[in-house]
Amino acid sequence: MKNFIRSLSFIFLFLGFQSFGQDNQEVLDVDPNQSEILWLAKKVTGQHNGHIMLKGGSIIHSDGELKGGAFTVEMNTLKVDDIKNPGKNKKLVHHLKSKDFFETNQYPTANFEITQVTPTGRPNIYRVSGNMSIRNQTQPMSFPVEWKKEGNRYTAKAYLIINRTKFGITYKSGSFFDNLKNRAIDDNFKLDILIRTAEIL
Repeated sequence: MKNFIRSLSFIFLFLGFQSFGQDNQEVLDVDPNQSEILWLAKKVTGQHNGHIMLKGGSIIHSDGELKGGAFTVEMNTLKVDDIKNPGKNKKLVHHLKSKDFFETNQYPTANFEITQVTPTGRPNIYRVSGNMSIRNQTQPMSFPVEWKKEGNRYTAKAYLIINRTKFGITYKSGSFFDNLKNRAIDDNFKLDILIRTAEIL
């Protein structure tokens, strides 16, 4: 509960700071139920994929131009999609939530705060920089985002590659352990993100 309250306070303070004194800026709530985060992780002998849900967040725009935002991911919603056997699926989900990986009992949320947005000159494409926090460790990240209005919502699409070892997740990492051979797990995992705002009335 403390982590949840801290995350919400962080988002509200950040958004308040960003919007203060800025003309024509509007804060749009994210719709977690209409948003989607897909993950893909690889190892020497194969790969696994699944999804995880946003807990909440907001996006700042000005006259349709992306300006900022902050988001919270609910780590305990992590699911595996490629394993159909219920027992094996449950076992992998439990392992991913354990201390070997995301330790979701101790760190139930992950956060991303946008610190800078730069137009690329390409229609609807922006370069977003910000701080990613996983397991209470924060690292800077920068990646392209497609931002546009679709119907009565705005959408943001991004594809991220995250090095888990930068957040203290070193289980079976070839960068930290020798002689793993076919038991090694890639340091990088990938996120395919689609964020939709709440409907604009």
